Amino acid sequence: PSTVPDAATLLRFALVKRGAEVEALRETARAFLAAAQNSDGGWGPYRNAPSEPFDTALAVLALAEDRDAPQ
Repeated sequence: PSTVPDAATLLRFALVKRGAEVEALRETARAFLAAAQNSDGGWGPYRNAPSEPFDTALAVLALAEDRDAPQ
């Protein structure tokens, strides 16, 4: 993914599918979202972009549904 919306969508897609390829996509999406989170706790549309409510909501929804994520 190259944007936060892309990563959130990819993670949500990967939550309903199974298989080794899908697990790799989940890890990629998780890593992107972790790296793109800003110090204020939110996300912007891109890494290092200021946080915006829409992008933060997409990331939070995807991560909240990812119950298999490492804590």
